[in-house]
Amino acid sequence: MKNLYTLLLGFFLIAGNTSFAQLILPQFNPVEKQEISSKEEDSSPLTYNDGNGIYYNRSYTEKDGETTIVTGQDVWFVEKGKKGWGKPLRLLREDDLAGENLIVGTNKTGSRIYVFNAESVGDSLYRRLYYLDKAEEKYKWSEPTEVIIPGLKYGNDFIHFYINPEETAILVSKPPKGRSNDEDLFVSLKDEQGNWGPIIDLGKTINTSRFELGSFLTNDLKTIYFSSEGHGGFGGADIFVSMRLDDSWQNWTKPLNLGEPINSMDYDAFFIMANANEVYFTSDRGDIHSNIYKGSVTGEVVLAQTDSLKALFIHKGKPAVGITFNINDGEGNLISKVITDDKGVFQFEKLKGEEDFVVTIDGEDSDFVGSRIYFLDEENNKSDRYVYTKSGLFVKSKDLGSSEVVQGKFTYNSLPSINTALVVLDENGFPLDTIYTDENGNFTYTVLNLETGFSLVPLNMTDDDFINADIYLVDKEGNKLETLRPRKFHSLLIEDVELVDDNEMPSTPTNEGVFVYKSIPALNTGLVVKDHNGVPLDTMYTDDKGKFNYSFLNLVDGFSLTPLDMSEDEFVNVDIYLTDKQGRRLISLSPDELYILELNGEEVALVEYNPNEKPSGIDVENVEGAGLEISAWKRGTAESKTIYFEFQEAELKKSERNKLSVPASIVKLDPSRKIILTGHTDSIGEEAVNYSVGLARASSVRDYLISQGVASSRIDILSKGEKNPSADNSTAAGRVQNRRVEIKVK
Repeated sequence: MKNLYTLLLGFFLIAGNTSFAQLILPQFNPVEKQEISSKEEDSSPLTYNDGNGIYYNRSYTEKDGETTIVTGQDVWFVEKGKKGWGKPLRLLREDDLAGENLIVGTNKTGSRIYVFNAESVGDSLYRRLYYLDKAEEKYKWSEPTEVIIPGLKYGNDFIHFYINPEETAILVSKPPKGRSNDEDLFVSLKDEQGNWGPIIDLGKTINTSRFELGSFLTNDLKTIYFSSEGHGGFGGADIFVSMRLDDSWQNWTKPLNLGEPINSMDYDAFFIMANANEVYFTSDRGDIHSNIYKGSVTGEVVLAQTDSLKALFIHKGKPAVGITFNINDGEGNLISKVITDDKGVFQFEKLKGEEDFVVTIDGEDSDFVGSRIYFLDEENNKSDRYVYTKSGLFVKSKDLGSSEVVQGKFTYNSLPSINTALVVLDENGFPLDTIYTDENGNFTYTVLNLETGFSLVPLNMTDDDFINADIYLVDKEGNKLETLRPRKFHSLLIEDVELVDDNEMPSTPTNEGVFVYKSIPALNTGLVVKDHNGVPLDTMYTDDKGKFNYSFLNLVDGFSLTPLDMSEDEFVNVDIYLTDKQGRRLISLSPDELYILELNGEEVALVEYNPNEKPSGIDVENVEGAGLEISAWKRGTAESKTIYFEFQEAELKKSERNKLSVPASIVKLDPSRKIILTGHTDSIGEEAVNYSVGLARASSVRDYLISQGVASSRIDILSKGEKNPSADNSTAAGRVQNRRVEIKVK
């Protein structure tokens, strides 16, 4: 069994650039209260001689109404005999060390003990940390030697120590500076001359706003077991385990709860490993006093999580070797440090349920701006792309914000390729976007910030078809600038391509229809286009006035329109019709009925579908358009004027887009008005980075509004970063409310 347990410890003590140690937890047999426990408070067990002896503290208490008062404390010990534990005995007498004593450490053999002593002399209380060595005479100890920790003042606050059996580290639990209502963990290390160093704060991954109490350090000082009220758990204080990630003593893996049977709904603390099989700890489960409990490992382990993530880092077009990355969770805790291998790949593990994590380069370097991280799936295919920005943050491609717009044309066999999909790829073959040509074969592409170029691949077209394809960029007047060969990467130089602004794009004549439900325009509503066999061809969406473009229906040999997510019973309230250039009603369409559309200049012909005949005719009916209820939005709640985002994301979710339809309509109808978009973040991460994230969120909303026909000159964006929270950042629910963009119209 001993060899098995050594293997378990090996799992905990994995060092280097992997983080697997945080993933494995030992399993324990049911625990037992030890017969050495008395009717008093027995706690803080410290074992020696491979678990054959225990030193522990006993506190004597009495009730004063609802309050429990400690009337005395001393140190006890007990050793194993052939029939189990012997009779517990008091360890120190008054002539050994006067005052109240608590044992806080021992060496492996039990021949040296560390005691925290409190002695009253007159009106003064003196508190000191001592060590004593066992004397030759039985049950006698040497004169105490004071342990000096530079800069540590005991005062009257609660303080507790743990000294490891190797006598190389002291864990200190005490109130942090400026706060007296909780305790944090610190460490003091012994140098080569045998002197103790100043205490080091174990950092925010370990320490919370509640108490933390040190229990046990493994032999190599890389794994800590401690008790805490601040990391969640079963009820009272629970015991957690965490692994140190570097030599700073401030970066640790996310603490993991040891779970049942070690932890309970009550107070659990002072966990120690006695030997290869046994552990001891203190608990008051099912009792008014604390008692000493024993547990044993089963030899089995469980994985705390199963998600393994792998990524490729590309710098200046090539895999970058030997680059160190910091992986933090959503709370800002360091999960791991990883280094890219000889193929530029790094890998890390994240805890199950931890969906948010942040990847940063260890040591900011502006030379990396524009470098890419590609996350890889199980087949090593690129699944997501992030780009390193000036803010020191990797930003998802679609959240980079737009730079400029290029326009081009796609012809096939010298004819415009109409409504054809073109996949946009970056220099490493990662798909950035899919764009579509219009009814004249024209397309536009909004270039992302930090992009150096792109390639275009026509969808559903073979390499043999490419010989007849002609894709080229054009200037503002439509003159041919540069030919783009399919699949070939084209560097993008601003001065060569002559990028144009959204508002300068030439317009193409359109034919529009209107979708009305219950006499009100159906805004941002889907209409499924099916062919004469009922096969869906496309889904088109109405705009913020209930309008849609129907020019391409002229190319379909028989079609029907079906409102998305609407039952046949609701069709009675549906009114779909086509309009002329002046917006006057021309022709009504019934949902799910088959029609043929003929466009001839200004004339629009629509007839019921007949597979053997294609007749023509025009039925004209004039109606007045419907107005928008703008005032309702102005009276709406703050929730309706706020766009919410995921952690460290700037992508505008589809579910949030409908909040933008009315403000977009307001500025379109009233040229004197503008939209102001203010981006916000939660408080996780650096302030400068959060400012950039807030700005990226506002930019994402602006880009969507521009795509809906709002001129960019009518939109102002700004960022408040983390400075103006609308909810409490100390809670997960509050942080969700703070990841937002607020919409104002003035």
